[in-house]
Amino acid sequence: MPSPPRPARRARLLPAAVLLLWLGAPAAPAPAELPQLTESEVKAAYV
Repeated sequence: MPSPPRPARRARLLPAAVLLLWLGAPAAPAPAELPQLTESEVKAAYV
C-alpha cells in the first residue's frame, strides 16, 4: 500500500499555516510591523 507523501504535504501546508497565523497576528500588535519583515526573514521562518 503506497503511503501518502506526508512530508511533502506538510512542507506545503506549513508555510501556508504560518502565513495565515502571521497575517492574523499583526492585527493585535501593530500593522506597521508588516513592511519590516524581509524576504530573508520569511524564508528563515520556513526553514
